[in-house]
Amino acid sequence: LFSSSKEYVQHLLEVRTQEEIGEENVDALQFPKSELTRLSKLHHDAMVGGGRFASNPSPSGRNKGSSDSSKPPKLRPDFLIGKAIQMYCPNGNQYHHGRIVDFREAGHCNEFWPSEVENIEYLVLFPAGSNYRKKPHREWLILEEHSLAVGTSLIWGQASNKKGILGWRPATSWLRTSMELHPVRAELSEHQGQIHFMDRSPPNNAEQNKSWALCKFLADQHHALLLLRDEAVDYFSPVLAHQRHQRHLQQVGMPATKKGSDVLDRAKLELSIGAANAEWIEQQRVKEWQRTPQEDAVHPRVLTLQDETALGPIRVSKPDKVERLLSPSIEMKG
Repeated sequence: LFSSSKEYVQHLLEVRTQEEIGEENVDALQFPKSELTRLSKLHHDAMVGGGRFASNPSPSGRNKGSSDSSKPPKLRPDFLIGKAIQMYCPNGNQYHHGRIVDFREAGHCNEFWPSEVENIEYLVLFPAGSNYRKKPHREWLILEEHSLAVGTSLIWGQASNKKGILGWRPATSWLRTSMELHPVRAELSEHQGQIHFMDRSPPNNAEQNKSWALCKFLADQHHALLLLRDEAVDYFSPVLAHQRHQRHLQQVGMPATKKGSDVLDRAKLELSIGAANAEWIEQQRVKEWQRTPQEDAVHPRVLTLQDETALGPIRVSKPDKVERLLSPSIEMKG
């Protein structure tokens, strides 16, 4: 048994390091710092980045104060409601995908592994029909106690060096816990600010202050480590919307013989935009569900449904009225 959540996480990291280097004495300076310790900054930089595309603010005002000297406001724990999550499970050696649907303050101990949401427990729903699950599974989790990543920001990311809007695709930035960063810590550059370590003074240089995040491009599902200030921008940026509109006008007036691969590129882009819109809608649906008015907020079955995704039975009173009940808007004859 462990006296605190912090002690438990430290023990897991020590065991992993011992297995990796084959030594019993482990230096705590090798433990990576969770990217959730910079949740507010990384989300802010993803929203206001994009190089030349960030010159105009977004409608929500999230692009305001985009200078490096601006200090982003600290996000509240409910910011993660509706966000997707992928958690590694050693049983089966695979990742399980779920979604955060609720949160509460953890009260079982006083010490937690450092994070902006360190003392918060999140209720994660792992839906049925994926990752070999036959039934939905719900679990209260302290994020830092697991090897996982949270999809925090919906963005346009620079997927290639193509000119203008052609190189940008919808993506999601994923922030990783210390447990998730530990196996890949040697692949990331501390000097460039791609990773930070516990109990270690960071290098004193401008590169170290840059914001990096692992991003997954939607539809084609490939990953890239992006420099958020230069290679990411708010998904709802009006500047990107204008660039897309201008590109569409160019394609309309372009002869069919010159379109070439543009047709395929446009199809891929529309597919990824559809995936991004679906993700945004699902996040908003979960947030609305979590804000449902409650008569008894401490009831053990509060905010629970039999199956959030089930259609449910279609009940009819008489067999001859089945067609009328299923299609009430269709005028029936006879």
